[in-house]
Amino acid sequence: MNAVLIQQSDENYSGESVPPAKIVEAGDPRSKTWTAASFTAGCSVSTGIWTADAGILKIKSYPVDEVFTVLAGKIVATNTDGSVVEVAPGQSCLLRKGWSGLFETFEGTRKCFVTAAESKTKDQRFVKLERETQFFRRCFMSISVTQPGFSTREEAIALIEAQNLFARDGTMETGDLEDVHWHKTNLKIYVLSGSFETRDIRAGAQLPAGPGDLISLPSHTLHAARCPTPATYVVGFESEDAARCFGPEDPADLPNQ
Repeated sequence: MNAVLIQQSDENYSGESVPPAKIVEAGDPRSKTWTAASFTAGCSVSTGIWTADAGILKIKSYPVDEVFTVLAGKIVATNTDGSVVEVAPGQSCLLRKGWSGLFETFEGTRKCFVTAAESKTKDQRFVKLERETQFFRRCFMSISVTQPGFSTREEAIALIEAQNLFARDGTMETGDLEDVHWHKTNLKIYVLSGSFETRDIRAGAQLPAGPGDLISLPSHTLHAARCPTPATYVVGFESEDAARCFGPEDPADLPNQ
């Protein structure tokens, strides 16, 4: 196990994130993340570099425990009781999971972060039962779009890893509606930027999604998708093997239900 230098580099650049307008109180607080390492040690841990433009976000519930040190600029956290914590370069701050308040960044803000999220390992006694009932569960499941409370890539990954899923980045260009298809694995798509339109064939529904939205796509569900505007996202797969073998399946090959 080698020491890891936490720095900004092309190799660990994770992308830019644009927060959903509904949580922006002021400015245009776009952010960029460089993830130096992620690992599990009783919990899911990530560390790296994060930068942001000037702006204020209204946080309802912070998704992870985080300790960060400001390297440049300034961060001001205003708690719900009105107390204010100003974090200047060289100073550190702890944000606990569930924290709520105003999170203000100033132009040129740069921080080094460590996040920790609960890592849940499935009880092996129930694995066999889950596999046996998978067919029946998906008969009643359809595609859904929800807002679990994330605005950055690191927050999306923390939510994915907290569910013991494997995270992979994705992009999709503007285009026409895809051919109808299905997948062998469940997918959770955390939209970071751009827009999606997903057509649920079974439910006969057209589901729009944008930044901050989670598209939950059950396995063996016939659907088609398009992006009215180019999109970036993070996908949660059931396992690394599922991500490696991922691809669209022909409707003709869908098992009878």
